[in-house]
Amino acid sequence: MPTPTLRLFRLACRELDQIATHYNRKQPGLGMRFLVCFRQTMRYALDHPEIGQRVEHKRIVELGLHVRRMLVNDFPYEAVTAVFEDELFVLAVAHQARRPHYWIRRLAKIEPGR
Repeated sequence: MPTPTLRLFRLACRELDQIATHYNRKQPGLGMRFLVCFRQTMRYALDHPEIGQRVEHKRIVELGLHVRRMLVNDFPYEAVTAVFEDELFVLAVAHQARRPHYWIRRLAKIEPGR
């Protein structure tokens, strides 16, 4: 299988920006460190798209998608990803302890036939 292309949903980009801004307010430069750790996680995910904890949810099963969570090193966040065709979609950058599965609605955007 060729290496997939990375694609971030607009809302995932917004989440990244908000998280980095939050960390920079806490400590200048910490937001950039978060972004570096996130990029490292995504590089690893592109090389190994089947790595990460598989997420089970009724809607995911209905769509026949493979959704995984990958932890962002040194931070309490995870990248929620799905491989569809030749793209690795970043559905969300989610806090590990808040609002589980809030990003499920985003799956419709990669649903086959849409």
